[in-house]
Amino acid sequence: MKLTKFILSTALYFNIAFAVAQNTGIYVGLDAGLNMLTEKQNVVLTPYGGGTPTITYNNYHGDGVLGGLSLGYLYNFNHFFLASEFDAIQSSGSITSSSINWQGIGINVSTKEKQNTIIQLSVLPGININNNASIYAKLGLVQGQFKLSTGANGAGDLGYSGDISKWLSGYVLGLGTNEKLTNKLNLRLEYDFIDYHSQSFTNTLPLELGGSTITTNLHPKNQLIMLSLIYNFGSNA
Repeated sequence: MKLTKFILSTALYFNIAFAVAQNTGIYVGLDAGLNMLTEKQNVVLTPYGGGTPTITYNNYHGDGVLGGLSLGYLYNFNHFFLASEFDAIQSSGSITSSSINWQGIGINVSTKEKQNTIIQLSVLPGININNNASIYAKLGLVQGQFKLSTGANGAGDLGYSGDISKWLSGYVLGLGTNEKLTNKLNLRLEYDFIDYHSQSFTNTLPLELGGSTITTNLHPKNQLIMLSLIYNFGSNA
């Protein structure tokens, strides 16, 4: 009998404690942090009129800062919770490279890849540790906007430049911790890993520069570290 009372009282205590760890309902967030961008790249140079292509392989890394907004809905299941979230992030992450007498065809090439926007749609399952703190995982789909700028300068006044912009799709996996500041405000720290599908950009040089076709195959990845201030519209449940 005493054991039964102990179990019931313990369960009741944890139900009450866990129920106030997160607010059930709609929430919005303001995000800031770091964007670490890495990329595997191979460039295929196909000579004008055919011939054997030349392939080069490179690995690049670039860092930047980010800012964003979050909108989500969270529902508590006592000490567990589940949230769905939409994130819109602006980033300054970029990668720059240059090559003199690129591929031996007598031109100097510089490339800059910049990541402008990251859109995420995710689910966040989590555990309320106590009435002030929780931990969670993140799994979702991603769209990232990349802008590739290339420039090449040959002899005299001849030159070529091009800008290509594409949205790449991928997935996001993340881990985070959430700390309650007030009944309506939370502070959140989150790490995200993003893997995008490989994509190709193709340009053809003018005949003055040989007329070769250049195909760049990109496989970018992100690592994001974000600190977020969350405002809850919901109530404890």
